[in-house]
Amino acid sequence: MGGHSVDLNLEGEQWAPVFGKSNEWVLVGTKYENLATTCFMHDVLEGGPPEWGLTNENTAIKKYIQCCQFDNV
Repeated sequence: MGGHSVDLNLEGEQWAPVFGKSNEWVLVGTKYENLATTCFMHDVLEGGPPEWGLTNENTAIKKYIQCCQFDNV
């Protein structure tokens, strides 16, 4: 997605919540400094939902909300 003022690749591990889903997160940064990890869901990379997903824990890795246009079905 374009239009953001932060280079999320430089931010490292950054997760954004998935709209309309409970405790589902997508990687908008990178994990292990690997650009190929960007845009993967947490459950795909880690095998399940994050323990921190519905808490105030790990705020440093969930600083961003990725915005995009979508069509309601």
